[in-house]
Amino acid sequence: MKAFGTPSYHPRGEYPGNLTNVNGILYFTANDGTYGNELWQSDGTEHGTRLVKDIYHGTTGSNPSKLTNVNGTLFFAANDGFNGCELWKSDGTATGTALVKNINQRPLIYLPPPSGTPAPPDTDTATTWGAFDNNISEFVNMSGSLYFVAHDGHHGYELWKSDGTPANTQLVKDIDPSFSPDNPINRRVDILGVAGGLVYLQANDGSHGSELWVSDGTEQGTQQVRDIALGAASSNPQDLINFNGILYFTAENGTNGRELWRSDGTSSGTQIVRDIQPGMGTSKPRNFAVAGKVMYFSASDGTRVQAEILRPHDLALAHRNAARHRRFEAHSDLRTPRLRQQLRTARRNQLPQPHHGRTPRLSAVHHKHIVVDVQRLAKVLGQHRHLPLQLARQHPVTHPALCSI
Repeated sequence: MKAFGTPSYHPRGEYPGNLTNVNGILYFTANDGTYGNELWQSDGTEHGTRLVKDIYHGTTGSNPSKLTNVNGTLFFAANDGFNGCELWKSDGTATGTALVKNINQRPLIYLPPPSGTPAPPDTDTATTWGAFDNNISEFVNMSGSLYFVAHDGHHGYELWKSDGTPANTQLVKDIDPSFSPDNPINRRVDILGVAGGLVYLQANDGSHGSELWVSDGTEQGTQQVRDIALGAASSNPQDLINFNGILYFTAENGTNGRELWRSDGTSSGTQIVRDIQPGMGTSKPRNFAVAGKVMYFSASDGTRVQAEILRPHDLALAHRNAARHRRFEAHSDLRTPRLRQQLRTARRNQLPQPHHGRTPRLSAVHHKHIVVDVQRLAKVLGQHRHLPLQLARQHPVTHPALCSI
């Protein structure tokens, strides 16, 4: 491969970052000590590892970020020294690496020009020039288009989309219309992710607080999904993950604390999955990961560290029984050979008794409910790779429960 700089001279850029695969070519950012932090590509050989383009001429670097593959085109944010941090694209060649659109052209931040670089012709002097940094961020690919958050100087931070052309790089919807240059307060839109062919957002329209929104890429199809925390209060949806085409996230409705929710993009289909820590207590679900047909996450029910295994086909059962089963339980199909082997392994390794007082045993019953201590469970499952090792080996005192649905 290739070495980049030395720590003593280049403390910020010697380590390649933002590694992104586009059609079998690795794109990344790096500082070789000559061009600053810029966009590079590699085919895995030293000869095939090269600078794509010196976007910000000289040693300053354009600091590319948010590298995202959209149908074979690399999109990223970069600062060329003239336009501020804006949307760029690349096909892997210097000539094919270009600014898509200067979204915010308001000259609000003035900086000296790069060494040896002439000022833009519309400025008064060569030392007073610049462009507003719109902090373009949160890139996601949905149905072959790039969705991102940007500030054009007139609408505040809102949802935008682009197909790589200036004409089709446009604002999707002005969710918070209260922003103006004279009233710069803006309730920022945050992209949570993509699920089921929809872009999910956390947004505040000025009336309902920060709530869950959804967009299909049109102004009419960009709307609030549900006012989870009623009125001006905010549910602050976070930690989105796409599991089987359904959005899972955490939110606070003012009654149950921060718990696990799910949504199919409709108001009626947006519901709390389970009040893991009953009442106003907060279970803080986090560390979400999908492995096969199971979604794992960590949480705390407020009493002890426990583990849950809940298969996707058990979601309806778990939701109906949530009021009765306040502790984490393991719902699994005991008829599968793999699970029977897991239970035999657990019995051999002397897992603790479940809270209902019976030891794990093979059974013809379709669903069995088992509550076990994560520290001892991790010792078994970590050895047999039934759970992600980085989660399974966490200490149960400093990390809450490892769960799955």
